[in-house]
Amino acid sequence: MLEQVDGFVTTPKGSDDGIDGRLYFDFPNKKELQSMILEVKSGANVGIGVVRDLRGVLA
Repeated sequence: MLEQVDGFVTTPKGSDDGIDGRLYFDFPNKKELQSMILEVKSGANVGIGVVRDLRGVLA
């Protein structure tokens, strides 16, 4: 799934704290390449709690 959005896997499968990959991109008026984290989820139980958990990992 990460490759479908031109992202890159950053950690092997396992205990990754929810961060599965990164996407790099140019941003207007920025000299350095920018990036965002990616988390892949699937299934019926995906909801706002997943976003809150990821936010906690980033904090």
